[in-house]
Amino acid sequence: MSGQRIKVILSGALGRMGRVVAEAIRGAPDIELVGGIESQEKLSEKPEFPLFPDLSGLTGDVLVDFTNPGVSIGILEQGASSGMGLVVGTTGFTEEQQETIKGLANSVPVLLSPNMSVGINLLLEMLPKMAQGLRGYDIEITETHHRHKSDAPSGTAKALFEAVRRARPELRPITQRTGPRASDEVGIVSMRGGEVFGEHTVMFLGDGEVIEVTHRALSRKAFALGTLMAIRFVAKAKPGFYTMKEVIINNAQRGH
Repeated sequence: MSGQRIKVILSGALGRMGRVVAEAIRGAPDIELVGGIESQEKLSEKPEFPLFPDLSGLTGDVLVDFTNPGVSIGILEQGASSGMGLVVGTTGFTEEQQETIKGLANSVPVLLSPNMSVGINLLLEMLPKMAQGLRGYDIEITETHHRHKSDAPSGTAKALFEAVRRARPELRPITQRTGPRASDEVGIVSMRGGEVFGEHTVMFLGDGEVIEVTHRALSRKAFALGTLMAIRFVAKAKPGFYTMKEVIINNAQRGH
């Protein structure tokens, strides 16, 4: 890490999430936003930090990416080749693209999370125990996001499904149902509208009771605060692949 402040480059700096993360970074005394990367048509905007079309000539400790899969991989590869740690909050990657990102962890620390919220990531740790304890219950997942979100189901909904499947590997996701449910199905329903930041519910439906676990993001600040934690973790981490689970454990051990 160069200097005493963590030097960060933010890719997708003027996107919905990028703007909130940029504001959070500027309010953090130990982190410095040295530049943002944006598409050519947005370079005429004048935020409180310099904008660039790519990483050429930029150096930093950590590259934070909130863009889209179409441009993310190339930027991440550039960042890794420059020796920067990577914090990736972009969603919608294919399995092949995820494997490419994981491959970058051979040379630099890489943290990939479809949701930077601490609450969601604690929920991901709880769900396998609930799914195991409620074996025999039907499971359904719903997610709601703003009308502009391009991927469905959300990366978080997919992660919630994978969490319950860790305890019940026979489960399979269903995004379109045309008849009665099978016992091994988990329905994943995506709703889009308004400016909803993100709401996810996992339902366990038994014959005599229903248990619902809901996470509701009241603002994007929840994701930004988690991103700051991820930046601090990656800035000190050794090369390897990480998730928010390691960040939360590390914070708990340090008493933060």
